[in-house]
Amino acid sequence: MAAVFWVQDDLELFLAMLIDETRAGTIHFTWRNTTVFQQIAERLQQQTGKNYTSDMVNKEFHRLHTRYYSWQERHCDAGL
Repeated sequence: MAAVFWVQDDLELFLAMLIDETRAGTIHFTWRNTTVFQQIAERLQQQTGKNYTSDMVNKEFHRLHTRYYSWQERHCDAGL
């Protein structure tokens, strides 16, 4: 099966899904959201036609989460 890479449109769709899940209270910022990640992966597959997996969704979530906290630390420490 061909490799799937996160492209801008898919990433925006993924972020919109994360926002929806957060607002609904179904996702929490923990290391294991396997049911939610599986559901998001299935929705991404349906909407993009690409083979996103729950593992890919999990890794992208945590990559973005880590980048956010890294950015936040740099800017809060700088007094911005």
